[in-house]
Amino acid sequence: MINFKRKIFGINVHLDMSIDVFKDLRKESYTWDKVQPYLERLVICLKWNPKLEKVIDSLDNMAILYAHGSNNEGSWNYQEKRLLGLKERNVQDWINKHDGKYDLLLIACCNSDNKGKAKSMLSTLVYPSTDFSPLSIKFYDEDYLRISNHKP
Repeated sequence: MINFKRKIFGINVHLDMSIDVFKDLRKESYTWDKVQPYLERLVICLKWNPKLEKVIDSLDNMAILYAHGSNNEGSWNYQEKRLLGLKERNVQDWINKHDGKYDLLLIACCNSDNKGKAKSMLSTLVYPSTDFSPLSIKFYDEDYLRISNHKP
């Protein structure tokens, strides 16, 4: 997992990106200097969603999990590249690890057929209801996102 921390529009953003996703982005001519503008575009798209506009305006920080996702036997997983191949990890475990440490948790992993369900106790949680594509962000579309807001 590659960790990337930047301040974007006044929001401290922590990105956990799988190595295989980074390699996929590089095939599309993405490099680290292009990751920041991509994250800026992502934050703008989130803000365009009427359900999230006020949430985004009040954020101090957010964490993003960006990896390939899969639904296996009722478990929503993300893939992490290891020396000996891919290892599947549970999306909910990543959420539990970061819940309460960040105002917003964004899951940027495919969620085929909306089978993956997730919950957070302390942070606002945002995740897609279908496949996720870095080149066609649809976070402004209310039907594309599942949102649970635990902030007052």
